[in-house]
Amino acid sequence: MSKRISEDEITQVKRSRMEEVERLLDEAEAQFYTLVGEVNPFFPVVTWADLCAVNVRFLKKEIEQTYYHLGPTDPETEPLLPALIKLNELGCYTTNGQPGLIEEDNHQKAFIEFHVSDHELAARLKVHLAKFPWVQWMYAEKDPKKFESNFPAGTKKVDLTNEFHKDINKWKVYSSHSIKSEFKTTLSDMPNVDRLLNGSGFFILNHREYGAHESLENMLLEFFEHTLSESVVNNRTTISQ
Repeated sequence: MSKRISEDEITQVKRSRMEEVERLLDEAEAQFYTLVGEVNPFFPVVTWADLCAVNVRFLKKEIEQTYYHLGPTDPETEPLLPALIKLNELGCYTTNGQPGLIEEDNHQKAFIEFHVSDHELAARLKVHLAKFPWVQWMYAEKDPKKFESNFPAGTKKVDLTNEFHKDINKWKVYSSHSIKSEFKTTLSDMPNVDRLLNGSGFFILNHREYGAHESLENMLLEFFEHTLSESVVNNRTTISQ
């Protein structure tokens, strides 16, 4: 005579099998993200820290390109790399820029494009930027839609270089229209990355003078290092209470 299985035993078997299925699915998902990550390191990104960490790998030449720059960093960027790496390690997600330069046929202003993780951080950065009269800045938010700049009244664009090309003598021009367009071009068609960027604040900073040597990167490092240390102190205070 066979033993009758109780409902509790049936439930336990079902639970055990479900746990095994979930474990196998987790393993399969991890293997999938590992394989895809080898092809596109941005695909497994989940957090803002993940996003900046992949960018650090690119700046350290551990990966050859990103979704926003389809090749290695330009030669003129080489002197800026240590500061850019540090900025990304501190949570400033950089995507474009150039040093100041004056040559016979090429005068250019230093500029840098980057995202910050949230709008509160962006507001604090704008206060910091007010200390530096040589900095021009534009700022955009995608959600909610917002655009600000410290341009003089009536100024609608800024020329960042007069580098000569075949048809134009002004290579890079930014305006309120183009910064919104630029924001769109930094999106990636990867859900997690775009979710993070859509909630971020987007800055373009440039030096007011062609060829000037004050470092935008070092000025930003001052802000992010102070903000990080302040955050650590506040966190310790909260814990001690």
